[in-house]
Order: sequence, then C-alpha cells, then structure tokens
Amino acid sequence: MGGFRKAGFYHQTRWPEYDPEAVLEEDILIVIQVNGRLRDRMTIPVSYGEEEVKTWALKSDRIRKLVEGKEIKRVILVPKKLVNIVC
Repeated sequence: MGGFRKAGFYHQTRWPEYDPEAVLEEDILIVIQVNGRLRDRMTIPVSYGEEEVKTWALKSDRIRKLVEGKEIKRVILVPKKLVNIVC
C-alpha cells in the first residue's frame, strides 16, 4: 500500500519539531589565500575571533613556507570564509 505506515497514513502524521540546536555548526572551513591565490584550507571552531583566525592561518605549514622571508603587508579577513595574506 503506497501511503501506509505502521503509525497510520502520511497525511495523518505530525510534522517533526524544529530543533535550533541541530543546525548550529561547531566548526567552519576557512580558505587561506596568499596574494589572492588559494593555498590552504583549515577547519576551525566557529567561536574563534578575528585575531585567532589570522594567527592560525599564519601557523599553517604551507603558508609559513610561502611567506617565509617576505614582508606581510596586509592580512584581509572575510569572517567565516577566508583569510588573504598579501606579501
């Protein structure tokens, strides 16, 4: 039978309740660019502030190798999306 379940017909069942906790993200993916080119990605807790995100981006092994010996002129942060390091 097409629409029959143990609890009854689909049109007689209740909609599921909305749970706001279920849609909260604990971690986010941040893209790290050097001079506008994608160089790395990292997953960080959503609770990190701007300075913590910049610090983690600069600690990345791949990024350290790319900026080693160069002067970092600017670090641009787009919250919850990307960090762009300009050398």
